[in-house]
Amino acid sequence: MKQSILIFIVLYFSVSALCQNSLELNQNSYNVKSSVKKQINLLGEVGGNGLLFSFGLEQAKYEYNVLKNTIRCGFSIFEYSIFGEYNINFGKNKNYFELGAGPTLHYDQGLNLLVFGRIGYRYISDRFIFRAGFTPFLLIGNGSSPYLRPHFGMTLGIPLKRN
Repeated sequence: MKQSILIFIVLYFSVSALCQNSLELNQNSYNVKSSVKKQINLLGEVGGNGLLFSFGLEQAKYEYNVLKNTIRCGFSIFEYSIFGEYNINFGKNKNYFELGAGPTLHYDQGLNLLVFGRIGYRYISDRFIFRAGFTPFLLIGNGSSPYLRPHFGMTLGIPLKRN
């Protein structure tokens, strides 16, 4: 079973990378304004989408030097889960209010789907990223009826590349 999870993780990240490349090609072909910049971030999170502890990569989109949205994917080795997340950010300078959602596939005596929400705070500097938020999720699967569970998460990260 661990081999099938590993294969699924590899396929997930491969498809994610291909999708991001095709989106970038489409945006470039429509002459997107030069004021739009993208940044790749490396994040580690306690709680949140990975349940216990997770690692992930994030693509942040800036327009006129104001963070607009982020797309994130990652995995948790301890909880055998992979996830994706989309966030919209409101604010200026380094402080942002963050709203988002995304799915998590979690293996625990069977494959479960968790749908996370996020309401939180994000601080960004040139060298450091901090996020904290309320991340409730809806558990679907494992032979039981779906239920909503409150959850919290805290993230630390570093910017890797900005273009």
